[in-house]
Amino acid sequence: MANVMALGDLNDLQKGNRALTMLLQLPNFSGGPTSIRFDRWIKLFDNIVAMSNWTDDETVNMLITKLTGPAHEMLQNILDSVTKDYQEIKKILHERFHGNENQDYFQAQLEEVERQPGENIIAYGF
Repeated sequence: MANVMALGDLNDLQKGNRALTMLLQLPNFSGGPTSIRFDRWIKLFDNIVAMSNWTDDETVNMLITKLTGPAHEMLQNILDSVTKDYQEIKKILHERFHGNENQDYFQAQLEEVERQPGENIIAYGF
């Protein structure tokens, strides 16, 4: 009876297959200007990871297959010189590809600020 697969093993295999199917359907993330926001994309990726039985190493390997362009280059740099920990990788990628939205917003706000006639320089700065 060595060829008989335990029911739990079969369920794990089916979950893994569903996760791989969903991963194939997930669009790649490039980090370019036309990309979906990283925080939204990574939530979709994490939902797939949650239904799989992947180890952290396998999760990172799956992530490698879904990143292209600048995002893939960034991930390779992280793996080569910073960490291989999935949670740390996510944090760094989030800072790189999502954090600049706030920077762009505040830069635009700053460019719109005008000093009013007679306004004290300290008041203008705040």
